[in-house]
Amino acid sequence: MLWKTNVGPFFERTRRKLSHAISDAFTYVYTKAVLKALELIEDEMGRGNDPEERWSDADRPAADLPEPELCDSAYCRVDRPPSCAVYELPTYGTNSVRVVGAEDESNPLGGVAQTWSPWVSEHDPWSSVGKIDTAIFRDREDRSVCPHVDHCAAMKGEYPDGAVVFRLPGLVAGLVVICLCCGKEAAVPAFDYPYFEVRLDGSELRRDDWDLWPNRKCIRVKKDLRSGGMSGGPSYLSVKTLPQLEGKGDIKISHIISL
Repeated sequence: MLWKTNVGPFFERTRRKLSHAISDAFTYVYTKAVLKALELIEDEMGRGNDPEERWSDADRPAADLPEPELCDSAYCRVDRPPSCAVYELPTYGTNSVRVVGAEDESNPLGGVAQTWSPWVSEHDPWSSVGKIDTAIFRDREDRSVCPHVDHCAAMKGEYPDGAVVFRLPGLVAGLVVICLCCGKEAAVPAFDYPYFEVRLDGSELRRDDWDLWPNRKCIRVKKDLRSGGMSGGPSYLSVKTLPQLEGKGDIKISHIISL
């Protein structure tokens, strides 16, 4: 009954305003912290010191903290965040993992077909908007504030498309993860069946060592540094479709994660 009266939309608008206020408050606090950090960095540089050496994790005393609950310590206790390629939209910032063109001199698969291409899903911008907001805003002049701009997107390849090559920053923990689109179980078919092979710097990453991680959308194709990857420079990850994929559809890579 509440939503059949004018009270329902009032509460909905109030909820939205409160949500925005909380978001703005967090933004203000984090921005203030970033500005303070920049002041400290500039001060350190003004003294002729290297800020990276001044605040490196390697020089900090070991924190008296318990083991991480949601992260393997091999990944959490390195002095660098993960590197990613993210194809879902919208994505902000610059991908530190990037596709290497077939004509690039650094591409290790010269002569192999490499015709994977970006893919973006068809999308109803109102599909993720609540019924109340849709009823209120859809025919108003300011309706552009409501639709979600989220799109599923990926690098897509079918069997004839051959391989796609990604340039990864140097590995410090040996972690390489490939996430597929679309759906919560998107990686399961490619994990169960040999639809593609994966190589890192020319060496095959054996399927027996793969696992679904951190969820069933992603395949962890390399877990650590024991099988190499310590060159210090960039690494090249190739994903090449196999004959078993022919007639079965395509592979859509939504994310690459490396550390």
